Amino acid sequence: ATKLVKSHDDASSLNQALMEMGATICTPKSPSCSSCPLRGFCGAYATQQKHPSLLVTRFPAQSKKTKPREEAVVVCLVIEQ
Repeated sequence: ATKLVKSHDDASSLNQALMEMGATICTPKSPSCSSCPLRGFCGAYATQQKHPSLLVTRFPAQSKKTKPREEAVVVCLVIEQ
């Protein structure tokens, strides 16, 4: 990642290009790994090559969402006159 950023003068253009690639090539449900220019750097693709039973679509692993905790706050206000 550092090499990619340092090789581009405009970090915002690189960021936009990566987001566009994620929206068109590396989609969550049907990624087009065969046409991805970053396939050689992709951890999910490398894992799938080593373990064919692990599909690219399983990455990144989604974490379980924790239920927001409920908090009660009690305030006591004393006003002297």
